[in-house]
Amino acid sequence: MKPHGDSESAQRALVYMLCRDQHYIATTAVDLGLPVAMAYALADQIHQGLLDAAREHLQRFGEPNLVSSFCLDHSDLETNAPDWAGLAERTGEPHDEDAWSDHLHDLMGWEK
Repeated sequence: MKPHGDSESAQRALVYMLCRDQHYIATTAVDLGLPVAMAYALADQIHQGLLDAAREHLQRFGEPNLVSSFCLDHSDLETNAPDWAGLAERTGEPHDEDAWSDHLHDLMGWEK
């Protein structure tokens, strides 16, 4: 069995990654030539999937509330959010997060 410190470090690394994943995903999507609306959708949905997987893992093997109580309210989540205005400027698209959110809802078949 590993010492408790290793488990805590692994959990903190997981939270660190989850607070930064949307930035990496969105930037990579735009670097690959996708429109910002698609980068927005990918960043949102991949982040949600990773967050769900982390919660499931922590529920089974660790502290069930760590990700929801630490990451979702963690200042790093906002600090490391994608620079949507900068990404839109890079692509020559208008910066319109409301339209991108509507597009995501349409793609996913969600009601607005």
